[in-house]
Amino acid sequence: MAKMRADSLIKSLREKKGLTQIQLSDGICSQETLSRLENGMRLPQPWIFESLLKRLGEEPEYYPYAFITKKDKKIADLKFELKSLLRNKDEESMIQAEKLIAELEKDKTFNEKAYEKLNSSFLHRAKATVAFKKKKYDDLYEHALNAVRVTIPHFDLNDIDAIDTYSLTFDEIWAINQIGASFLQRGELNISTNIFLKLIQSVNKHSYYEDEEGRRYIAILYNLITSLGRSRRYLETLKYCEQGLELCHRHQHSYYYPLILFNKACSLLYLSRKEETLELLQKVFTLFKAYDRIKELEQGQKWLYTEFKLTT
Repeated sequence: MAKMRADSLIKSLREKKGLTQIQLSDGICSQETLSRLENGMRLPQPWIFESLLKRLGEEPEYYPYAFITKKDKKIADLKFELKSLLRNKDEESMIQAEKLIAELEKDKTFNEKAYEKLNSSFLHRAKATVAFKKKKYDDLYEHALNAVRVTIPHFDLNDIDAIDTYSLTFDEIWAINQIGASFLQRGELNISTNIFLKLIQSVNKHSYYEDEEGRRYIAILYNLITSLGRSRRYLETLKYCEQGLELCHRHQHSYYYPLILFNKACSLLYLSRKEETLELLQKVFTLFKAYDRIKELEQGQKWLYTEFKLTT
């Protein structure tokens, strides 16, 4: 059989079956994810690709994932390499990430017209992540805002309440999350909290709970939890802590789980629920030790002593 791009393949089979995007995507991915797939804006994860084919009455073995073109594969591999570097916190990884970003900006395949907007937004988000890791929060804001404006040219933060009126893709949501993080790190809590609350509403509206999106959603929840906690809105903090902990279980996300648990314990402590707090803190610090996250363990213990004269 002649090779066909994944986007053309899924779209042609769907139209042949007379299915709408909503009908095909139901229970597999969001309709917006399918739309982006069919428009060549993203590569499907293998399990999504196979699930879509099965719903279309096709045998996945007949359409191997390798039907994705070599150019598609090259771009996906480069993005994966950059994402892997950005997950790290060490200085060397950030140096390598900046070098790869510079290489990608010059890569002709990466910047072909079919990928131009998608990859431009991706690189701005990558630059924003590097800026966050290097604690350059003005740069974080600038790169994140540029990422959003690639696809929403007139996006304006002066009207924050309008965020949830946009039909946002998850990449746009993530870029706005980075903008919110810039305000959070600079202590502008009213703005950051409002941004994160609007983003949560937008995410819930579109039900972004696939593996990668679900894991990144946890990071948005954590930012909201942190912003609410610093704003002394403890009951709201507890509400979102429960949601975050449930998602950590669902996605087996061990990084944010003890951090969210620590925020829950602190909120309970501020609400004078000391017995529950001590039980949670014992679990939190056991997890930090188990994951060899000694720096976070020491920071948490120091903060508890400074704020409450509490030793654990």
